[in-house]
Amino acid sequence: MSYFFIVNPVSGRGKTARAWEQLKVMLKAENVPFSYALTQAPGHAAELAKEAVEKGFTSCIGVGGDGTLHEMLPALVGTQTALGCIPTGTGNDFARALGIPKEMPAQLSWLKEASRVQIDVPYLNDTPYLNVAGIGFDAVVAETVNRRFRSLRGLLPYLLGVFTTLISYKNTPVTIHLDGRPPMQQKVFLIAVGNMQYYGGGFRICPQAVPNDGLLDFCIAGDISKTGTLSMLPKTLKGEHLAHPQCRYLQAKEAFIDGPPLPMQADGQNIGSLPAVFRVAPGALWILTPHGSL
Repeated sequence: MSYFFIVNPVSGRGKTARAWEQLKVMLKAENVPFSYALTQAPGHAAELAKEAVEKGFTSCIGVGGDGTLHEMLPALVGTQTALGCIPTGTGNDFARALGIPKEMPAQLSWLKEASRVQIDVPYLNDTPYLNVAGIGFDAVVAETVNRRFRSLRGLLPYLLGVFTTLISYKNTPVTIHLDGRPPMQQKVFLIAVGNMQYYGGGFRICPQAVPNDGLLDFCIAGDISKTGTLSMLPKTLKGEHLAHPQCRYLQAKEAFIDGPPLPMQADGQNIGSLPAVFRVAPGALWILTPHGSL
């Protein structure tokens, strides 16, 4: 297998640069053939991933966080080059969903024994994504995290973003069309649309999502109060929030959601505002995953 690593050296407050130096030594010591490149600016990972495909690499591995993988994704969709991940970023939700280890030397061990598996690719309008897209509250949180708390890691930046956003956030009425069913009109706190289970650094927002079933999972949080949000937050970490009376969980292949210009995010990256068209491309992406995880 031919590996091409795309390393985002600023991801994880310098953790990525240190982890890569360690991994590079291990790869050489075990005579694993590889090439690599460091990203120089936002958007550079997309260019490097395209080059990896053109040069015929069988695997293109992002060393960084979910933002790095999100940049790489468009170049890999529909190709034979598999997306891999060495998680050293802020949230690492893609790695979390697949059970990819966070620490060395386990990262090299799983990579050498990884399985190639095809998964679906969801789209928000024309943007492909990996994990979860969101409309409303979580998109405002993502913008706040990227603007104010990007230097922090793990759950902390997202929790700070939640509490900062919650102070002034107001629920908004939207219209939801799923697979030609009768439209639903309701006031929502947020709508999360997942192909994977996790977002926000560990929130299991779509606990029933399966990345290769040809379906998108919709978690619709309705007109929830601020106190209700705070009480539900710890339950969301474990995927136990679906029992809340204001929470609806549905599956569909396509959706159209319209309303006021609520902000949207995908994989923690801001993607404009409503209206939104969601669709899924079954089996459109090869990935590297620990053996038996899918």
